[in-house]
Amino acid sequence: MSADALVKLWLSSESAATLKLHCPRYFLDGFADTTILEATIREMMRNFRPKKQLGVVVSQGWSLQQVLITENITPDTILASCAIPFVLPAKRLDGVLSVDGGLRDPCPTFVARQMGATEILAVNVWTHLPWWWFGWGRAKRQRTGAIIEPLKRLGPLRTSAIWSTANIERWIEEGRAAALAHFARQ
Repeated sequence: MSADALVKLWLSSESAATLKLHCPRYFLDGFADTTILEATIREMMRNFRPKKQLGVVVSQGWSLQQVLITENITPDTILASCAIPFVLPAKRLDGVLSVDGGLRDPCPTFVARQMGATEILAVNVWTHLPWWWFGWGRAKRQRTGAIIEPLKRLGPLRTSAIWSTANIERWIEEGRAAALAHFARQ
């Protein structure tokens, strides 16, 4: 998918991202209705194939052990990688309860080394998490490589769940500015 096509998808997703709530079947099912998100991910996986090896990080089990998945990546793998307990539904991958791989470390760059990367350029947008978050679960931030982060906060946590065209456009511009600043220092 080209960068322009991805921007177009994000900007057309506002109606898809309108937060609709439902009563969860169990506590890890999440309160947000992800029907449209799931359909979008399934369609993208049907229409696009990665040009490079793809790795997806999920947190599994009650210990939230970070696991790298590089084979047999399905729409449920992608959905599990963004499943936030109580908000977006967890998925079972090979029978193991799996949620967002960034819960213990929002930018787990160590997995790139596991996949054989010799150079790493990562994008971390979860800079607004409170300082105590990284002590939770004894998270280890094993950062390697260059990391591009927003130059200023992207907004409160709530805005990452309730999208608007204005926020999406602002986030894209913030990302462009952060990337330009990063490469200007090189």
